[in-house]
Amino acid sequence: MAVLYPQISQIEEFVPHPEAGELALIRFLADHLDDTFHVFFQPMMDGDKPDVVILKQDCGVVIWEVKDWNLEHYNFTSDGQCQLRSDGTPLYSPAEQVVRYKKRLLKGLDQRRHRQRTELEGKGGLLQPE
Repeated sequence: MAVLYPQISQIEEFVPHPEAGELALIRFLADHLDDTFHVFFQPMMDGDKPDVVILKQDCGVVIWEVKDWNLEHYNFTSDGQCQLRSDGTPLYSPAEQVVRYKKRLLKGLDQRRHRQRTELEGKGGLLQPE
């Protein structure tokens, strides 16, 4: 079973209540991933709150943005833009949201790596290549 942050019982108590699709995904991941996977529900990431982030050491990161949309209410343009059908209000598509989260995550990791390098160099230390 995947390691969940927070536990499903806590997620079910969130206000506002998670969408049905978010809960279904969390339950599926909990049941189908082993304990080498760490699954975070709506973690705060530099001001963003993606729906689900999955980490596996020495493997990678997966970021999910879950939408419980009735697609009849939205238009999707050929260039990937999303709009409300009723009034044309532009919306971020789930794909655009995930790309933004990824960029911020990578930027934060780069900044952390730079700080570590600066601290080690200031102390005469060496930073091993990855």
